[in-house]
Amino acid sequence: MDVSEREDFVRKPRERTMPLLPTPFKTCHEAKAKAWNVFIPDLNVTEYLKTLNEPQEKELRNRAENLTWRARRVDVPTVSEFYWEASAWHDVFGMINNDDNFILDKRPYKYVEADNAGKIIIKKRIPDATFGIKFFEPMSLAFQHHAYRRDPKKKKPHPLLYERRVIDMMRNPRCGLVVDGMWGETSLIFPFAAYEAKNNYQDHDAAEKQIKHACRTYLAMLDDLARNPNNVSEYQTEESPRFQFFAFTSNSSYWRVSVAWSSSEDCVSNSVQIRTQSRG
Repeated sequence: MDVSEREDFVRKPRERTMPLLPTPFKTCHEAKAKAWNVFIPDLNVTEYLKTLNEPQEKELRNRAENLTWRARRVDVPTVSEFYWEASAWHDVFGMINNDDNFILDKRPYKYVEADNAGKIIIKKRIPDATFGIKFFEPMSLAFQHHAYRRDPKKKKPHPLLYERRVIDMMRNPRCGLVVDGMWGETSLIFPFAAYEAKNNYQDHDAAEKQIKHACRTYLAMLDDLARNPNNVSEYQTEESPRFQFFAFTSNSSYWRVSVAWSSSEDCVSNSVQIRTQSRG
């Protein structure tokens, strides 16, 4: 990939016209993220441990031990896919699930697709988990303010994430924003990651197909949100197209972590595979 292609990615958005409906990117192919100056999570555990204090390291090791133990049990053929999914929610995504600013849910998303006759129809899919930002309604804000008085270091929600503002932006008659994968709703806004689980490694291809579709759809949604409301053929700022989406798949004890980003009409991804070693 040469420099001109990378510059084209920054300058040229995919062709869009009003009204904006999240139309999935056509394809999703593999590429090296570093060539695009894309953020890649550092999965070097040894280096990561150096950044933690003693309580944080102890918590991490406890979570790793629990995940490893469950990885051994999930190899039993009778264990269901739900068992491994529940383990991931607790042992891998627990800190995100407990964060007041995020929400983790088994939530459907809508998308448009052409049928065999060329007619555009609306369909729905449900990843095993979707990660997004939480909006704040008046009742929860009262509780949050009490928490902030007790802990001044606690980060307050951004005013733009207040429920009324999110709904007003979504219902703007000139350029309404689809902020939730379920169009017209605001339960899980601005999604940034998705997860698919399978209970055996033979289902790897199925998990990859499902998670790539989620990447293509949610990236398209984020691409629409980055547009200039007065001219959707342009982005709001030079930094607007620099968004990413993260994907996780687990097949038994094998994990695959991917980062996806957009390039004109395509979704591009970069992945790394990890195995949770079971105890011998």
